[in-house]
Amino acid sequence: MFDDDGFVPLFDGSTLEGWHAAPRVYGSLHPGGPHVHEVLAERGIEPPHEPEKHPAVWTVENGAIVGRQDEPGSGYGGYLVSDQAFGDFER
Repeated sequence: MFDDDGFVPLFDGSTLEGWHAAPRVYGSLHPGGPHVHEVLAERGIEPPHEPEKHPAVWTVENGAIVGRQDEPGSGYGGYLVSDQAFGDFER
């Protein structure tokens, strides 16, 4: 799967093979800090309910990766994550 220069392409330009969607699940605001739900409660904001059931939807359109999620500000969404770990890359 290496090209002539010894690189592995991360995206083939037509599929999401080698990638998976991960829902946005909330933890602490920062390492050792308060949980995001505590901060939202202090501000009178209802935290997202079961965010793992509302992942972003990722597709390939015209050779580009496109991500969609529930309406902006809903707190739902997610990430597109590589199935492999890479230690060095160039764009």
